[in-house]
Amino acid sequence: MTIDDIALTLHSGLGAITTARLIDHFGSASEVYASGENALVEAGLKRNIAHSIALRETHSRAEAEVLRMERYGIHGVAYGDELYPPLLNEIPDRPHVLYYMGNIEVLKGHTLAMVGTRNSTSYGAIMTDKMVEQLAGRVPSLCVVSGLAFGTDSNAHRAALRYGLPTAAVIPSVLPDLVPSEHTSLGRDIINHGGVILSEFHSGCRTARNSFVSRNRIIAAVSEATLLVESKATGGSMTTAEFATGYNRTLLALMGRATDPTSAGTNRLIVNRTASAVCSGEDIVREMYWDVADTEVGVLNFEKPEPNRQERGLLDCMPEGEAVSMDTLCERCGVSRGELSVMLVEMEMNGTVRRLPGDCYIKL
Repeated sequence: MTIDDIALTLHSGLGAITTARLIDHFGSASEVYASGENALVEAGLKRNIAHSIALRETHSRAEAEVLRMERYGIHGVAYGDELYPPLLNEIPDRPHVLYYMGNIEVLKGHTLAMVGTRNSTSYGAIMTDKMVEQLAGRVPSLCVVSGLAFGTDSNAHRAALRYGLPTAAVIPSVLPDLVPSEHTSLGRDIINHGGVILSEFHSGCRTARNSFVSRNRIIAAVSEATLLVESKATGGSMTTAEFATGYNRTLLALMGRATDPTSAGTNRLIVNRTASAVCSGEDIVREMYWDVADTEVGVLNFEKPEPNRQERGLLDCMPEGEAVSMDTLCERCGVSRGELSVMLVEMEMNGTVRRLPGDCYIKL
């Protein structure tokens, strides 16, 4: 990360999406500053913002930010750096710079977001603990991601610490201060046990309502899957679920009683087939195919039959790592929806593709 990277995020009027487009267009923050005002306008910026960038008006503030980071032991990573969380590369509104304390490399392995209501019930707390314990036995390098909030978030972080899993806390505030401040000791434990606390907010930011929404998008983006443990019909965790589906991440939900308000949101996601229902850590492992290489799981240790000509054509329409909707597959392959459904069911049984929430499929 360079001074240019930080300076670029300090220009008013430059949001995450516009900044990402600039970096994609010019290649780096340094190239953005080297391009000149007219080139920036041609790239789509308003003249006043382009003028501000050309004059490097925020560089003195960026230098002050670096001094502040050194004073408080805060690290920074920018898009394109080796330590930048790999899954963030996939989203159009990625934060260009992340500030963090701890070990950000825990986000390079398997990641699972566990989120839910701040008013967690005893059922939610017990199930969070049980699932994390089971996951620790099956996926010992798994990083549990959450938002350091009261209730489900803190339950997830503490369970990860209890069972020896690294955990990442994404916060809606400026480091080193934590929100809520009551979780300062929990944050210290996360760092001391090999985890990380991260934020996209520089020292000039103030925590506001939209800070929590921005935080939720990062939680969903850095995670292979998002698990809603408990949630009312509306709320922050449901926003995280929307981000997860929008980023083509797997969405999971813990089943709850139909009469419990704190399970209204999770149950609705399951009924609408937006999320896959889980009741244990083993369900999560199986849903995520994290046990494909496990020789003890006999059901998954079979030799995949060779795909036929039609199936090979379908697989050619599915880029590696990209979740593709049924409608898109119909357009790309030129087959009817009915014929495609039959093929996909057969291929899913053969372990060639996997169905994701939202009627999407991904090639295995």
